[in-house]
Amino acid sequence: MPALVAAIVLDGKIDAAAAVGTRRANTNNWVSVDDQFLIASCSKAFTATLSAVLIQKGYLQWDTKLKEAFPDLDMRSEYEDITLIQLLSHRAGLPEWIDHLTSKNLTAQFIDNWWNDRRSPVTMRAKYVKENVKQRLADKPGHSVFYSNSGYLIAGAMLEKIMGKPFEQLMTEEVFSPMGLHTAGFGPPVKFDSEYQPVGHSGFFRTVHPGDFPDYMAPAAAIHISIRDWAKFILLHLGIGGDEGVVLETDTISTLHSPPDSSIWRAGAEERGYGIPSLNYALGWYTLDIDKKENLLWHPGGNSGFIAQVVVDPKRKNAVLLATNVRASHNHLFKAINRIKAHYSSLADLPGIE
Repeated sequence: MPALVAAIVLDGKIDAAAAVGTRRANTNNWVSVDDQFLIASCSKAFTATLSAVLIQKGYLQWDTKLKEAFPDLDMRSEYEDITLIQLLSHRAGLPEWIDHLTSKNLTAQFIDNWWNDRRSPVTMRAKYVKENVKQRLADKPGHSVFYSNSGYLIAGAMLEKIMGKPFEQLMTEEVFSPMGLHTAGFGPPVKFDSEYQPVGHSGFFRTVHPGDFPDYMAPAAAIHISIRDWAKFILLHLGIGGDEGVVLETDTISTLHSPPDSSIWRAGAEERGYGIPSLNYALGWYTLDIDKKENLLWHPGGNSGFIAQVVVDPKRKNAVLLATNVRASHNHLFKAINRIKAHYSSLADLPGIE
């Protein structure tokens, strides 16, 4: 790994944050704990949290339906009653991405461009939703759990349609700024500072990969943040603080951290092969029991040039967060988590994941 950053939360406090390595492979451009790393699908917890904040303020509900948010949008009937909570818990019946075998009506141009199109995020999300709701669902809504980035893109579009503001503005106004997460933003950090931010890399040879997921994918996987600010966000999910300007009510935290129903993983879901019988999905978080610890929260994330991991023990109010600037096997981060766990064993029983 060119660089590795990590943070440790012990008993509801940020105990340590550290950084090692370089922003660009094979240079002396050293990384710092204030550098911004893409956290990929760990962004989903931010989108679910933004939804919760807006719900607490009365702007919408967990059961707000897609047709309620987009009353004038032409969509297949099976989409109309899909709810926000189904989108955020991967229970909407959607495939992972729009380019799925069920997508029969997509234009060749859309398939070619949806990954590379760099028009405004609002425009792209609206186009994504418009095309998505014409496609046949992969399963009946509420019938099974299947990890879906499409679901999070649609959820983000729902929020901005209801609120009349871009998702990025909503996230900044309702979460980033009130919490003082000054390093948080959207897209590859090197795009904003080519010298003093980490660049992504790909592959065993650590090829520089300055481009990454399009910014319109922010609700699913394109938030960047420093490791210390990310740890502040984790404290919010542990019910710590409240002086930062964002407060999650106890019932809200319970909703975010609990699978909404007993649906099981759809046949073909990657998670069926993880070997964790308790593995489920809440809102922006996997839930699991492991190592004699129950109700842990976990999320991995992988962009084109970054990977990240966070594992949280809400009961003990402990957490481990890591990110690196290369798209490599998550085994590297699993090993790092378990080395940190072993190093801290005399102080605390940190959560870990195999």
